[in-house]
Amino acid sequence: MIQGFVKDVCQVAFLDILQQNLTDDKAEVLKGKSTKTESDLEDKTLFLTFSRGHPVSDKEIQGFIVRKFGTSVEAIYMDKNPKCLFACVALRSQSDIRKILGDQKLVKLFINGKQVRVRRFVPKRTKL
Repeated sequence: MIQGFVKDVCQVAFLDILQQNLTDDKAEVLKGKSTKTESDLEDKTLFLTFSRGHPVSDKEIQGFIVRKFGTSVEAIYMDKNPKCLFACVALRSQSDIRKILGDQKLVKLFINGKQVRVRRFVPKRTKL
């Protein structure tokens, strides 16, 4: 039931938020256009979920990833709402994803004492 909620509600809402906050080219990529850029971006993007009531800022995320994993962050996409519950983090390469996730599908990290669940970003494909 929770997986269905995340898939049907959270991912759709997240993509809507991203589309509102990004330029037209990036929004087109996230709408499901089949391009090389899209697959490259998806292959090196993480989806972070924050504990309710404990949001994490983009600066906290970037600082933590750089300090802990020595990995460069290309971009962080998150809602401008201070009570944001999730974020997408685009890294420089696929190998950076392996540094963070290892062989796990989901890892729990603590950023400044706040629990964050991290997994690969899996976009929902829209039917044309």
